[in-house]
Amino acid sequence: MLRLEWTEAERQEWQRYAAAHQHSLREALRLEMLRRLAAGQSVETIAAHLEVSPQCVRRWIGRYRTHGLAGLRDQPRPGHPVTLTAAPLAAVRALLAQGGRTWTAAQLAAWLAAEHDVHLSASQLAVRLRKADCAYQRTVSSLAHRQDAEAVAASQAALEALEKRGTPGSATWRISTKPAAP
Repeated sequence: MLRLEWTEAERQEWQRYAAAHQHSLREALRLEMLRRLAAGQSVETIAAHLEVSPQCVRRWIGRYRTHGLAGLRDQPRPGHPVTLTAAPLAAVRALLAQGGRTWTAAQLAAWLAAEHDVHLSASQLAVRLRKADCAYQRTVSSLAHRQDAEAVAASQAALEALEKRGTPGSATWRISTKPAAP
């Protein structure tokens, strides 16, 4: 049976660490594993109560014994870090708040690269702006602003006149059954 016996100094260190930091949900779960083990609960009981596997509990207790409380922290995730931090995002918001023009994601990405040395593709930037609830204006392909109001009204009147006549095929047509003259 796995046991964890803390000295008074270790218990106080754990309490200070648990209270002093903002922990992710995973780190808080690991701290709870330690607290329950120090209270005398078995690995299987802890695993059942926290809805994790006993191997998971044993792994984190082993990390604690090897690395101390620092071993319970989340490790950095692999991959390229997010480059759209708070400062460039605030700059994009300020740029969009100025108004005066519409922006596409590609144009915003080029502006960020030139002004803030933040290199994101247009699609990556669009996703990150959506997640940050930052709306940018996109141009829309429309010809409504180029239409002549008088021409539209005349065409609408002509269409209505055609509709009043009836639909094609409603008229009676005579078909000759005589052979064509030679």
